[in-house]
Amino acid sequence: MEYESYDTAPETLPTEALRRRSVATIHRRFGNADFAGWTIANLGLASGERVIDIGCGVGHITIPLARAVAPDGHAKGIDNEPDYAAAWEALDKEDLPVSFDLWRWESPWPWPNGSYDAAVANFTFTILPDLDLALGEVNRILRPSGRLLVTGSARDDQAEFMQMHWELVGEHPTAELAARGRDMETEVLPLVDKMLGPGKRLFFTNELRFPRPHDVVEFYATGKLYGLLATDPQTRDDLLDLMFHAAEAHIARHGTYTVTRRLLGGLYIKKPRS
Repeated sequence: MEYESYDTAPETLPTEALRRRSVATIHRRFGNADFAGWTIANLGLASGERVIDIGCGVGHITIPLARAVAPDGHAKGIDNEPDYAAAWEALDKEDLPVSFDLWRWESPWPWPNGSYDAAVANFTFTILPDLDLALGEVNRILRPSGRLLVTGSARDDQAEFMQMHWELVGEHPTAELAARGRDMETEVLPLVDKMLGPGKRLFFTNELRFPRPHDVVEFYATGKLYGLLATDPQTRDDLLDLMFHAAEAHIARHGTYTVTRRLLGGLYIKKPRS
C-alpha cells in the first residue's frame, strides 16, 4: 500500500503533505470546533493590531490571524523548519497583511521592543530547546498590556489514539522521546506564570471523527511520534500499514474512529512598567 502523500519525512516533505498535516486543517476537516476562531477570540484581536504566530507551522492559523487584524494591522508567522517556506509560498494569502520568516530561535530575535500587540504559541513552548530565552524575547517584543496565548496538549489529549499507537508500536526509544516534551500543566505554564504573572487557564476540546481508515492514517502522519519514529521509507510504510489495518478493524466494528483533542492553554497580559 502506498502512502507517499502522507510522508512527513523532512528531507522529502512535499508541499501538499505540509498543508494536509496542519493541526488547523485536521480540526476543520474532521472536527466540530474552530481552533483558529478560539485562538482569535481569546486574544481579543482587533483591526489594526500586530500579532506574531510563534512556531506557525504551515501558516493555517496565521492566515485567520491576519484576517482578524486586517486591513491596517499585520500578522507575522515564524518557524525554524526550512520546508515550511514552500507551504508559505503556496498559501492563499488573500491579499492579507501577512508575512512569514524562518528563524532558528537564536537571541536576540530580530524584532524591536514592544513591536507586537499579541503573540500566539501553539504547540511550540513544549519543544523549544531554550524556553527561558524564548519567553524573554516574547516579553521584550510585546508592548505593555500585550497579550500572549500559549497552547499545547493536555495530559489526556487524544488518549484513544495514543492507546492504539502504543498497542501497535510498543515502547520504542524514539517514540518515548517524541512523546515526552515539556508538560504544559507542570512545566510550561508555571514558567510563563513566573515571567509574565499568573495567566488565565483555558481549555479547548474538539472531537475528531474519521470515517475511513485512510483518514486515520493521515492523522497519524501529522504527528511527531510518526515523524521521529519512522526513520526510513520501509519503516514508515510498515507503521502506516499497521495503523491502517487497526483503524479498518475499529471502523468496521464502530462505524467511525473518534479521537478527542484536549488542549490546555494560558492567556497572559504583559504588565505595564511601573
